[in-house]
Amino acid sequence: MANYSNASGWLGWDWGNVPAWVGAVLTSGSLIVASFTFWRSRRDQKREHASKVAAWISEEKGENGENLYFVNAANGGDGGAYEINVKDAMSGGLLSYIPELPAKGRTRKRIEKYPESWNPNLRISEVALTPSLEGSELRIRIADVPVGLELRDALGKRWRIDKDRNIKPMKDGSRTKPLPNL
Repeated sequence: MANYSNASGWLGWDWGNVPAWVGAVLTSGSLIVASFTFWRSRRDQKREHASKVAAWISEEKGENGENLYFVNAANGGDGGAYEINVKDAMSGGLLSYIPELPAKGRTRKRIEKYPESWNPNLRISEVALTPSLEGSELRIRIADVPVGLELRDALGKRWRIDKDRNIKPMKDGSRTKPLPNL
């Protein structure tokens, strides 16, 4: 009488059937996608407060005909923004410090002291000429001097917003201190 060993599958292990393996792989893939989606939504929720704060520079003529520059800031969020440093996006120089900007609030501050490398007359311009069958189209876009922001949101998280509105968390202690005379 012969003795037979049950050696099924590769290396003698019982690997199960194909539908069970396909189900396991798809379930694992679904868990990975769900985890990634949850992580992204949490990250976006954290950034939401910072994404609703904006700043820009406006220009007016003074009484003597000189150009006066102002930092305008607005908070469209439901929570306040604190310790806001408005910086020139090109040089990184501090233009203004706003200690608090309440929810749905706006503020306007004159820029009293310019960073040495700041050029308020620098405008970003793009000129595009697009030929077509009907004729050429000329597009001119002129944008104001871009600014960057550093702020603390209502939850205490510190954020840096660059000229392209990319929002990144700041490490503690990396905040720029406001100038004493602002």
